[in-house]
Parts: sequence; C-alpha cells; structure tokens
Amino acid sequence: MTLQGKLTIALLLTSVAGALTVGGVAYWMLMRDFRQIVFEQAFQNFQSDVKGYISRYGSWEEGRQREPFREYVLRTRRPPLASAPVGNRLPGPEGPVTRHRVEAPFLFMLLDADGRVMKPVQGYRRGQTAPEGVRRRARPIRVGGKVVALAVPISAPNLTSSDRFYLAAMRKSLIAGVVFALALAVVIGFVLGRRMAAPLHELRQALTAMGRDGDLGRQVLVRSGDEIGILANAFNEMSSALSKAQKELRQTNETVQAQADQLRDLSIRDPLTGIYNRRFFDEQATTLHRQALRYGHPLSVMIGDLDHFK
Repeated sequence: MTLQGKLTIALLLTSVAGALTVGGVAYWMLMRDFRQIVFEQAFQNFQSDVKGYISRYGSWEEGRQREPFREYVLRTRRPPLASAPVGNRLPGPEGPVTRHRVEAPFLFMLLDADGRVMKPVQGYRRGQTAPEGVRRRARPIRVGGKVVALAVPISAPNLTSSDRFYLAAMRKSLIAGVVFALALAVVIGFVLGRRMAAPLHELRQALTAMGRDGDLGRQVLVRSGDEIGILANAFNEMSSALSKAQKELRQTNETVQAQADQLRDLSIRDPLTGIYNRRFFDEQATTLHRQALRYGHPLSVMIGDLDHFK
C-alpha cells in the first residue's frame, strides 16, 4: 500500500472515530438532560399536587379517607397529564380509575418524614419503612417550611408522544450530522492524504532518478516548513553536494588520466628526438613474440644501423 493510501486511511479512521464519539456523547448528553428535565417537571407537578392535597385536607391520612389522591389529581389538574377514552382502567394503590387514564412521566412513591411508605407502589406496602438506598434518593416536599413528605422516583420515565417525537427528531438530526461528518471526513482525508503524500512522492521519484540515471543534481520543490519540507530541503542540499563532488571527481580523473598518458609517452620515447626507445621495443617485441608462439606464425626481425647517430 502506498503512503498516500496509508495517510488517507489513518485520517479517515481518526475522523470516523471522532465523529462517532462526538455523536455518541451528544446523544448520551441529550438523553440525560432530557430525562432530567422531564424528571424535574414531573417532580414539580407531583409536589404541587401533594402540597395542594395536604393543604386541602390537613394531612395525607385525612385526605386519603375523604378523597383518593388520584381522584384529587384528576379533578384539580387541567389539563391532565394524559387521558384515554372512558373504560380504560389503570389499577393503583388508591383503587382503579375508570374516568381517565393518567400516565405520569415518572411514578413516585411517597414517604413520610420518618421514611415510612404513605403512597405505595408495586413491591411496597403502606406503613413499611423504605430501605436506606431508597430514602437516599428521596426529595423533600415542604408545606409551610415543614417537611411533610418525601418523594422517591420509581422506574424509568414514561415519555409522552410529543416527547418521543422530539427525541426521534433529535436522533435523526444527530444521525444526519454524523453521516455528513463521515462524508466530509472521506473528502478531507482523501485531499489531505494526497497533499501530504505529494512531496514524498516527488522525493521518491528524485531518488529513483538518481539511482537509475545518475542524475545527482536532481532538485525537488520545498512546499512547506514542516518535517517534510525540512526533508526536501536536506535532499536538495545533499543532491547539490553530490553533484558538485561528482564534477570535481570527473575533473580529477581527467587530470590524472592526462598525466598518466603524458608519463606513459615520456617513458617510451627519447626526450631529445621523440623516437621510441628500448622500453617501447621490448614491450612490442614481447607482445609479437607471444602472438607468434600462440598462433604458430613466424617472427622476423630486421635491424638497421644509422651511421654516426651517436
């Protein structure tokens, strides 16, 4: 795999992980905050109902004898939390309700100041002392500055249709945002990967040309001042130094060769007349003698004397 492909995949994986993490955290925070808002609203409504109930009848027990709490809530709250046609029955600790079906966002259990159950829910009895873990989650309800009851949320929130519609819209928005972020990450990853790999690709081509064609003076374009730019600048300096050294070495070789040829010529010629000397004769005679022995050819030597040459 090429470096560009590796860089692109690395950028894509980083972007995808970031987009999914942001989307997941955003969705978790949305659900947490939404549930908290629903809980606070439900608690405020429940607290208002309990305060009105106790204020009207003087105490919870007195009110329970005269009018069940559910009947009081249905009679006094306008509009009700949720309603269904007549005939739907919702059994509860105060008895079945046949006129309306109330679905509160949260189900609350009511305790007195000592932690005994006043308004039971499934699994608890009236007068039973609630466990310590349940009492720690209780929130006080005060009338005239005095704590008259403790409200404990029980079970998960019961969302209304508008709440579910709102959450579905937010979920779609988050999904659309994550998908758009992923698509943008693909484009940005491809573009950035290509741009980051371009200088390295030029360096690779230059190194290949130096090794294949001997082009030691090859230069690359320095595009930035980062590590890749520093590497490109170092390559250019190295290439210039190698090219200069190559030229100097070539000139030195030519000089040495010329001097060697001159020394060779001086060693086989007489410096006064320029005629080949005894050394040249010995070299040529030895070569001709070897060739005659190798191929079986005759070898003839003619000697002439130049009078008064000395």
